Amino acid sequence: MRELNREHRGIPKTTDVLSFPLHELEEGGDLDFAGQPVLLGDVVLCLERIDRQARERAWDFEDELIFCLVHGVLHLLGFDHEANDEDARKMYARQAEIFAKLRPNTRYESFIEFE
Repeated sequence: MRELNREHRGIPKTTDVLSFPLHELEEGGDLDFAGQPVLLGDVVLCLERIDRQARERAWDFEDELIFCLVHGVLHLLGFDHEANDEDARKMYARQAEIFAKLRPNTRYESFIEFE
């Protein structure tokens, strides 16, 4: 995962999730593919990093895995948290909303601080 992150993002460290979209979508953009299934791209998860994060947050591994997967899929759908704080707030709010629906019995708190 460290090598993928360095190669594709120029960041030489391990990360929990990387997304590789096949389409250039804008957040909230048109996803009309004439009713046909569509391959959005790839989400790569680093299970060792996710396991460590789960322990740090006192979550079950499965909760952290789902949290990271939702994050990766949102990137495939055009969401971006690195451009500016407003975009980050939108993405993290959507991530929290989806996660709460998938894991309604899991305590969620924002892990992101904004000034």
